[in-house]
Amino acid sequence: AGVAALLLLAGCDPTRRVADGQYLLKANSVHLEAKGANKAELEAILKQKPNRRVLGVPFYLHMYNLPDPQRIPEWRAKKDALVDRRNEKRVAKGKDPKPYRPSRAEWLRETVGEAPVILDSNLTARSADQLRLYMTREGWFQAKVRDTVEFIQHAWYQGRLHRPKANVTYTITPGPAYTIRTVRFTVDDPAIRDLVQRRAEATLLRTGDRFDDDVLDQERTRIANELRNEGYLYFTRELIQYIADTTVGGHQVDLDLRMERPLAKEH
Repeated sequence: AGVAALLLLAGCDPTRRVADGQYLLKANSVHLEAKGANKAELEAILKQKPNRRVLGVPFYLHMYNLPDPQRIPEWRAKKDALVDRRNEKRVAKGKDPKPYRPSRAEWLRETVGEAPVILDSNLTARSADQLRLYMTREGWFQAKVRDTVEFIQHAWYQGRLHRPKANVTYTITPGPAYTIRTVRFTVDDPAIRDLVQRRAEATLLRTGDRFDDDVLDQERTRIANELRNEGYLYFTRELIQYIADTTVGGHQVDLDLRMERPLAKEH
């Protein structure tokens, strides 16, 4: 029965409550023109997600669309009037009045249902910017991101939709991946410099590896933890900043990690 209900809903037009000039977001897709980046992480970055689906059907959107919103005030007024009549009798008997409750239509729309996700060009642009930033953080400094929107006029059963649906595709051209050429540590405290140099073999930053901002963050955490273990209790990873020089040529990066002295007095 549940599957039959979903099949019945699949034949309904999910755009029937979409206003003029708006487009229901049907799907996003990320097309990566090279291997290396994590596609799942890229998709998670997108700022706008389509309505949730159950067995391929936007069930919660259909629940939202099921009641006619123009008739909800009428249904609510009837329900409230019924509660008023019952409460008059309850009060006359010395009982507490019953509270007003949402109508079934309101419950379907506001509790079960999910409002249509309307394509927002601002969110599309922000998604493209975030994808580009992610690629930069992962070492693709010349990555380009292009977003395209395809409008769909017909449903899967070939009927014409009330309003077109939109599919958004983000095409990512990574360009060359930059690798680490050199790593230098700049420390203004001789004691800290000695400790860092003594543990240099434990570094996570290796020459020849692809530049990866996540690995840089892990390295900052590693150094901060080691220094705290050595008695620098106020040393945090925020005291380690880095400069990435990408002008050295050959799609390489020279890294300079700069460590500041903790302001708090060590004991």
